Amino acid sequence: MNAAPAELPDELRIESVSSHVIRIPRNLEQAVGGAGSPSPLKDDKRRYRPAKSYATVYSQEIECLLVQVRAGGYVGWGEAQAPVAPEICHSIIEHLIGPLLIDEPAPSPGAVYSRIYDSMRVRGHSGGFYLDALAAVDIALWDLLGKVTGKPIAALLGGALRTSVPSYVSGLIGDSEECQVSYALDRVDQGARAFKVYWPAGFDQGLKLIERLRAKLPQETEIYVDALWRMNRHQAAKYAQLLADLRVGWLEAPLVPEDIAGHAWLSNVSPVPIAIGESYRSSWDFVRLAEERAADILQPDLGRCGITTTRFVTELCAGSNLGFAPHVSISLGPQLAAAIHVAAIAPTLVRAESNPDILAVARKFSDIAVKRGFSDFEVPIAPGLGVDISEKAIQPYITASTTVT
Repeated sequence: MNAAPAELPDELRIESVSSHVIRIPRNLEQAVGGAGSPSPLKDDKRRYRPAKSYATVYSQEIECLLVQVRAGGYVGWGEAQAPVAPEICHSIIEHLIGPLLIDEPAPSPGAVYSRIYDSMRVRGHSGGFYLDALAAVDIALWDLLGKVTGKPIAALLGGALRTSVPSYVSGLIGDSEECQVSYALDRVDQGARAFKVYWPAGFDQGLKLIERLRAKLPQETEIYVDALWRMNRHQAAKYAQLLADLRVGWLEAPLVPEDIAGHAWLSNVSPVPIAIGESYRSSWDFVRLAEERAADILQPDLGRCGITTTRFVTELCAGSNLGFAPHVSISLGPQLAAAIHVAAIAPTLVRAESNPDILAVARKFSDIAVKRGFSDFEVPIAPGLGVDISEKAIQPYITASTTVT
């Protein structure tokens, strides 16, 4: 960690921006039933393969994009949610965002985010890979700000409301109900108090799994369901009632993400809270979700929204009486640490997402905050994110790298 000076340096400016594409071998057997690959993948040799029961593609490897922003001897780390084709975000940073950042005042993440967003908004680049790349840079700038000031990001955001962030285990690993129930029981023994189930293609089969979980797990255990955008509104309304009878805490991503009106209708009739958010990126997206009451719980992804936008979402949730539950998928440390900091300051926090197997991979390359069993995360108190990447450890997995000066 960089030591903080007694006073902020005058005229500190961004000197360089580095971008690194990361590809790490993956145990696909551990992905069955878990976050990132909730269904078995078709057996072929392509780098990206469709899931068995729906159209979304997944990589055979763990892929992400790491970013470093340097200024005055300080280094800020950032990370994009880029599980598919991180080279695209990498190219955006190399050819567009990186050059725009050089010699900008540092650290000033909010101002920089606005300028970079405004630079392409009228050309229609207000989402997708462009904002994923910007999110990585935004996280790095907040990390830089924390290191320069000597303060953790939660303090820079106004101060933590809690010293630990409750979490849930995302996905039940196993290719059968018996294996998945056993996995859950093992995690309960290790401290887990909440789980998210990725609903299988057979919705009735999913109900049977939740019934078995309810019969085996402690009564106070929280269970959430992710429908993976595969329902129509009437299916969702029908199963929401059945899930309510099983005390499910939320129904996530029931309809395709474009169907805001459908989600609003469903939220109005569903006895189970509706949770969405990972597919959206801009503050405009989340304002629309809140105004149309399209969800009861918003789930922004820090690797797509950055800290700047996600902080806005926490305030939006508080002002709209909505729950806040940050989405966390593949992360090597910076993205997860950012989610923990923002969750720490969120007035309406429900829980943060956690994938134990991805977390184990992240700990090979970063000093991500130690988790208390599988129940919650400790909020880092070191400057910035409170997490640093081991450049030596990550080097063998970098497939493309560039530094803009």
